[in-house]
Order: sequence, then structure tokens, then C-alpha cells
Amino acid sequence: MSANNPNSEVLALLKLVLSEVKTVSSDMQVVKNDVQDLKSWSRVTDNRLANMENKIVDFATELTSLDEKVESRLHDTRPIWQSVLERLDKIEANQENSAKDFQELRSQVLAWLEKLEASQEKLGKDFLEFRQEVLSRFEKLEKDIHFHQRQSRLGFLSYEKDLSLIEERLDRIEAKLEIKN
Repeated sequence: MSANNPNSEVLALLKLVLSEVKTVSSDMQVVKNDVQDLKSWSRVTDNRLANMENKIVDFATELTSLDEKVESRLHDTRPIWQSVLERLDKIEANQENSAKDFQELRSQVLAWLEKLEASQEKLGKDFLEFRQEVLSRFEKLEKDIHFHQRQSRLGFLSYEKDLSLIEERLDRIEAKLEIKN
């Protein structure tokens, strides 16, 4: 019976090792699934970032288009303004129109200029608000990315720790088996 006893102990020990190996194997499968989930999330995040980049490029294109429109309108208003100045010069030179007509024309030009300035100010404010919103969203996205990176690192560190504990246990079991043999 003493000869069977060491064999039964070795057999029990091997069964224990087998169950540990199965546990480690299932744990590794869970880790594999987690890594696949992280890869999937990373792809989704990459797609979202690409979409954001495309939207920013579209916004930049639209902004450039708006700048060109404003510049062309300013360019288009220069001849109008020159025409107004020429008419004012004619009015002063010929003295055909009364001071009242001159004042009306002047107030119309000033009202037009005020509207133009107000429109430009509003456009500038809208642009600054949009810019702030875009920057705010980028900051939030950066924070989210950093959070997920930290979570991934912590998961991998935990996985490494578990593997090192398993290796230590296997080393102890092998040492015990060598001592008994």
C-alpha cells in the first residue's frame, strides 16, 4: 500500500495540475475575448475619428468657401462704394441736390455699412462658438481615449500577474515532483 500511496499522491497532484491548467486555459480564453473586444472597440474608435476628421475637413472647406464669398462680396461692394463716392462728388460739384437728399443717401449708406458690420460680427461670433465646441469635443475624445488606454494597460498587467503566479505554482509542483522521485 505504501507503493500505491506515492502513486496516488502523484496522481492526485497531476489531477490538481490538470484542473489548474484548465482554469488557466479558460482564463486565457476570457482574456483573448477581451483583447478581441478591445480591438473591435479600437476599430470603431478609429472609424469615429476618421468620420470626425472628414467632418472637420468638410467644415474647413465650407469655411474657406464662406471666406471666398465674403471676400467676393467685399470685392463686389467696392464698385458700389466707388459709385456712391462718385455720386457724392457729383452732388457736391453740381449742387443740384439738396442737403436733405444728401443726408438721406448718407444715412442709407451708413445703415448699409452698419448692417454689413453687424453681419460680419455675427459671422465671427458664430465661428468662434463653433471652434470652441469642436475643441471641447476633441478634449473630451482625448480624455476618453486616455481612459480606455489606461484600462487596457491595467487589464494586461493583471493578466501578466496571474500568469506569473501560475508559473510559480507550476515551478513549486515540479520541484515537489522531482523531490519525491
